[in-house]
Amino acid sequence: MPKFLLKRWHGQHIVWIFVLLICLTAIIYMFKWWLGVTAFLLCGLLAYYTLQAETAFRRELNTYVGTITHRVKKAGNEVMSGLPIGIVLYNEEKKIEWHNPFVAKMLEQDSVIGESIYEHFPDLKVRKTKPRRWNSL
Repeated sequence: MPKFLLKRWHGQHIVWIFVLLICLTAIIYMFKWWLGVTAFLLCGLLAYYTLQAETAFRRELNTYVGTITHRVKKAGNEVMSGLPIGIVLYNEEKKIEWHNPFVAKMLEQDSVIGESIYEHFPDLKVRKTKPRRWNSL
Protein backbone atom coordinates (compact mmCIF):
# COMPACT_ATOMS: atom_id res chain seq x y z
CA MET A 1 0.00 0.00 0.00
CA PRO A 2 1.44 3.41 -0.89
CA LYS A 3 2.80 5.33 2.08
CA PHE A 4 1.13 8.58 1.06
CA LEU A 5 -2.27 7.01 1.69
CA LEU A 6 -1.33 5.94 5.21
CA LYS A 7 0.31 9.27 6.06
CA ARG A 8 -3.11 10.78 5.57
CA TRP A 9 -3.87 9.64 9.15
CA HIS A 10 -0.43 9.60 10.67
CA GLY A 11 0.70 13.06 9.68
CA GLN A 12 2.09 15.29 12.38
CA HIS A 13 -0.74 17.74 11.81
CA ILE A 14 -3.20 15.38 13.53
CA VAL A 15 -0.87 14.94 16.51
CA TRP A 16 -0.35 18.72 16.83
CA ILE A 17 -4.08 19.35 16.65
CA PHE A 18 -4.69 16.96 19.54
CA VAL A 19 -1.81 18.48 21.57
CA LEU A 20 -3.24 21.95 21.04
CA LEU A 21 -6.73 20.73 21.92
CA ILE A 22 -5.50 19.18 25.19
CA CYS A 23 -3.56 22.35 26.10
CA LEU A 24 -6.61 24.52 25.51
CA THR A 25 -8.72 22.10 27.50
CA ALA A 26 -6.22 22.31 30.39
CA ILE A 27 -6.46 26.11 30.32
CA ILE A 28 -10.26 25.89 30.40
CA TYR A 29 -9.98 23.44 33.33
CA MET A 30 -8.00 26.03 35.35
CA PHE A 31 -10.83 28.57 35.08
CA LYS A 32 -13.90 26.33 35.27
CA TRP A 33 -13.20 22.77 36.35
CA TRP A 34 -16.55 21.34 35.24
CA LEU A 35 -16.15 22.89 31.78
CA GLY A 36 -12.59 21.49 31.56
CA VAL A 37 -13.78 17.97 32.46
CA THR A 38 -16.47 18.23 29.82
CA ALA A 39 -13.88 19.36 27.27
CA PHE A 40 -11.58 16.45 28.23
CA LEU A 41 -14.46 14.03 27.72
CA LEU A 42 -15.16 15.57 24.31
CA CYS A 43 -11.45 15.27 23.43
CA GLY A 44 -11.58 11.59 24.36
CA LEU A 45 -14.64 11.03 22.20
CA LEU A 46 -12.98 12.84 19.32
CA ALA A 47 -9.82 10.71 19.68
CA TYR A 48 -11.93 7.54 19.75
CA TYR A 49 -13.82 8.63 16.63
CA THR A 50 -10.54 9.45 14.87
CA LEU A 51 -9.12 5.98 15.61
CA GLN A 52 -12.34 4.32 14.45
CA ALA A 53 -12.28 6.34 11.22
CA GLU A 54 -8.64 5.35 10.63
CA THR A 55 -9.44 1.68 11.15
CA ALA A 56 -12.40 1.86 8.77
CA PHE A 57 -10.30 3.71 6.18
CA ARG A 58 -7.55 1.07 6.28
CA ARG A 59 -10.06 -1.77 6.04
CA GLU A 60 -11.85 -0.21 3.06
CA LEU A 61 -8.57 0.66 1.36
CA ASN A 62 -7.26 -2.89 1.73
CA THR A 63 -10.51 -4.27 0.31
CA TYR A 64 -10.38 -1.84 -2.60
CA VAL A 65 -6.73 -2.60 -3.41
CA GLY A 66 -7.50 -6.32 -3.22
CA THR A 67 -10.32 -6.01 -5.72
CA ILE A 68 -8.17 -3.95 -8.07
CA THR A 69 -5.42 -6.57 -7.92
CA HIS A 70 -7.93 -9.32 -8.68
CA ARG A 71 -9.48 -7.40 -11.58
CA VAL A 72 -6.07 -6.59 -13.12
CA LYS A 73 -4.95 -10.23 -12.90
CA LYS A 74 -8.24 -11.41 -14.40
CA ALA A 75 -8.01 -8.91 -17.25
CA GLY A 76 -4.37 -9.86 -17.86
CA ASN A 77 -5.25 -13.55 -18.04
CA GLU A 78 -8.09 -12.87 -20.47
CA VAL A 79 -5.83 -10.76 -22.68
CA MET A 80 -2.99 -13.29 -22.65
CA SER A 81 -5.39 -16.12 -23.48
CA GLY A 82 -7.08 -14.24 -26.28
CA LEU A 83 -4.02 -12.94 -28.13
CA PRO A 84 -3.56 -14.24 -31.68
CA ILE A 85 0.13 -14.67 -30.89
CA GLY A 86 1.68 -17.74 -29.33
CA ILE A 87 3.01 -17.20 -25.82
CA VAL A 88 4.98 -19.89 -24.01
CA LEU A 89 6.40 -19.81 -20.49
CA TYR A 90 9.16 -22.31 -19.76
CA ASN A 91 11.53 -23.05 -16.87
CA GLU A 92 15.31 -23.43 -16.58
CA GLU A 93 15.11 -27.04 -17.79
CA LYS A 94 13.41 -25.74 -20.94
CA LYS A 95 10.15 -27.50 -20.04
CA ILE A 96 6.92 -25.71 -20.97
CA GLU A 97 5.05 -24.51 -17.87
CA TRP A 98 2.22 -22.58 -19.55
CA HIS A 99 1.04 -21.58 -23.00
CA ASN A 100 -1.92 -19.68 -24.33
CA PRO A 101 -4.64 -21.33 -26.45
CA PHE A 102 -3.09 -20.03 -29.67
CA VAL A 103 -0.04 -22.28 -29.16
CA ALA A 104 -2.25 -25.34 -28.61
CA LYS A 105 -4.20 -24.49 -31.73
CA MET A 106 -0.99 -23.90 -33.71
CA LEU A 107 0.51 -27.25 -32.61
CA GLU A 108 -2.89 -28.98 -33.00
CA GLN A 109 -2.69 -30.41 -29.48
CA ASP A 110 -4.70 -29.77 -26.33
CA SER A 111 -1.65 -29.10 -24.19
CA VAL A 112 2.12 -29.32 -24.39
CA ILE A 113 2.75 -28.43 -20.75
CA GLY A 114 5.63 -30.41 -19.27
CA GLU A 115 7.24 -31.13 -22.62
CA SER A 116 10.55 -29.77 -23.87
CA ILE A 117 10.32 -26.50 -25.71
CA TYR A 118 12.88 -27.75 -28.24
CA GLU A 119 10.62 -30.68 -29.11
CA HIS A 120 8.01 -28.32 -30.51
CA PHE A 121 10.19 -25.35 -31.42
CA PRO A 122 13.56 -26.75 -32.58
CA ASP A 123 14.61 -23.42 -34.11
CA LEU A 124 15.00 -22.01 -30.60
CA LYS A 125 18.13 -24.05 -29.96
CA VAL A 126 21.09 -21.75 -29.70
CA ARG A 127 23.98 -22.86 -31.83
CA LYS A 128 27.39 -21.72 -30.81
CA THR A 129 29.26 -20.61 -33.88
CA LYS A 130 32.54 -18.93 -34.35
CA PRO A 131 32.37 -15.31 -35.39
CA ARG A 132 32.89 -14.79 -39.08
CA ARG A 133 35.92 -12.99 -40.33
CA TRP A 134 35.49 -11.03 -43.44
CA ASN A 135 38.32 -11.05 -45.92
CA SER A 136 39.36 -7.65 -47.01
CA LEU A 137 39.63 -7.00 -50.73
